[in-house]
Amino acid sequence: METLAPNSNITSQEKLSSALAYIFFLIPLLFDKKTEYVSFHMVQSFWLLLIGMIAWFIPFLWALVRVVIFFIIIFLMWKAYSGEKYKLGDLYDLVYKLIQTTGLTQVFFFKK
Repeated sequence: METLAPNSNITSQEKLSSALAYIFFLIPLLFDKKTEYVSFHMVQSFWLLLIGMIAWFIPFLWALVRVVIFFIIIFLMWKAYSGEKYKLGDLYDLVYKLIQTTGLTQVFFFKK
């Protein structure tokens, strides 16, 4: 877990879009905000969604993971709205590579 350098050029709409990305990673597309800052939070939200989907198939694990993910999402929404990039470990890098290899980077996550 690491906090990346905050950027003072982030608009309030970008902060709101990034925070809402943790509810569902495609919400920022409604605001038409695909900046690097918003995309970072969209990717991180996407990997939380993937973890939740995988845990859903393991009944005894799902209840615990659901509670943990809920608190992580609240924390990350706060960080995103504060204008900070808070990276949760190496899973972000793994999911980023997955998104690049599937070709979803230009469609959903990053500007062309």
